[in-house]
Amino acid sequence: MQYVGTFQYRLKGFRDPPVDYYGRPFYLFAESRKSSKPLCFGSITRLQAMFNWIRDFFDMYPHQPKFSYLFHSDYSHNSNNRIPYADNELLAFLQMMQTHNYLDRTILIIMTDHGARYASLRNTYQGRLEERLPFMSIRMPPEFQAQYPTIMRNLRLNSRRLTTPFDLHETFEHLFMFHSLVPYQS
Repeated sequence: MQYVGTFQYRLKGFRDPPVDYYGRPFYLFAESRKSSKPLCFGSITRLQAMFNWIRDFFDMYPHQPKFSYLFHSDYSHNSNNRIPYADNELLAFLQMMQTHNYLDRTILIIMTDHGARYASLRNTYQGRLEERLPFMSIRMPPEFQAQYPTIMRNLRLNSRRLTTPFDLHETFEHLFMFHSLVPYQS
């Protein structure tokens, strides 16, 4: 659902691609194709296509530093009922990342931008919490955890505190201050 992406919904998006490998043009084209299976691109799900794209990205550039921001909301945007459809695909993706040792040097953040904004769930106490405190999971590489125990302690502490998007922005600012010993190759 590229029309509701973080940088496109009620906004103009980017004049130029914001990263070296930008998947949005592919998804816009693929979503414009008529399909009897709205959650699929041909014989695979849209989520699996995204996971394949990430895997291929890691395979093509195994030693270069990478930044990727991917957005997928097909299963959850209008209803929570389809979220379980993603379970097996997400598990297989995470297992693949672990098996290929991609997580050894990768900060992996899986998050939602908001909780459910529809149906009667929103009117419940749990629904109000989920809308305002969306899911977030941060996995740091083992080497980073060992090398920066204070940062990891603070990250764990903050995982139990009320945080805002401003806190997340500050977290990204801190992470981007670290410099790799391996020079970036364009």
